[in-house]
Amino acid sequence: MAPAPRVLIVDDEVDSCWLAAFVLRQDPNLALAGEATDGEMAVSLGLEAIRRIKREWPDTKVLVLTHLTGDATRREAFEKGADAFLDKRDIASGLVPAIWDACGAERPRPGRR
Repeated sequence: MAPAPRVLIVDDEVDSCWLAAFVLRQDPNLALAGEATDGEMAVSLGLEAIRRIKREWPDTKVLVLTHLTGDATRREAFEKGADAFLDKRDIASGLVPAIWDACGAERPRPGRR
């Protein structure tokens, strides 16, 4: 059996980070590796971070969680190497499925690990 995907949450908003962590903790098949917030993180820095992460750790999956959901932002995120993209308004219902999609794995059924 494969180990649980480990998820690191990095966001510029404390509330979004908290909500994402809360949602992740509800799924016993995911492991929260940590949380980090940077209220000064500019969009361009976040997008550049994707490129650097993929260069240093190419097997790492990156899910972009943002309120900037325009086509240009989405396109740039994928060009930099993002594996998935999610509107922050959809954290509660969409975060866990998006993580499993980014991992290219099927979400285990409840009660299974």
